[in-house]
Amino acid sequence: MTAKLRTVKAVCIEMSYDRDKVYALIQSAEQLEDRMIDLCGCGPADLDFGKMVENLPDQRDQVALMVTMLDAQVSTGGFRQWIDNGYAINAQALIDGLTEIGTPTACAVQELIIPMDTESMLGEDCGLPHYDDQDVAFSILKRQLMADLHAWYVA
Repeated sequence: MTAKLRTVKAVCIEMSYDRDKVYALIQSAEQLEDRMIDLCGCGPADLDFGKMVENLPDQRDQVALMVTMLDAQVSTGGFRQWIDNGYAINAQALIDGLTEIGTPTACAVQELIIPMDTESMLGEDCGLPHYDDQDVAFSILKRQLMADLHAWYVA
């Protein structure tokens, strides 16, 4: 395990939160995902993610959509799926958005994304293994990340 992943693990272990509150925020985040798709005027079937994000007029909406899709993709197929399906096209904007959210969890997720050379991996099999340490770390962080996203979005 790399030093960065040990740091992410330490953040995960140190996190404590009210589970009922987090579950309520996750439900709100799922509703937020539906709103993002409505706002940009396209659905998952005809998705051009780069254009979808650009069509959203508000930066908060853009960040919310990118984080939500990161969660959806990584949760079902790891970072490999997020890259292979083209969602990593906005990786730098996502990293910047996580900076805006500014929580320890958002920073820990940044540390998972930053080392990836997503730009060179787009458009082909990215070569990442399915479910490696980064995917496991994200699965630990994702609930708090979505709660943090919701709190930041509605603030």
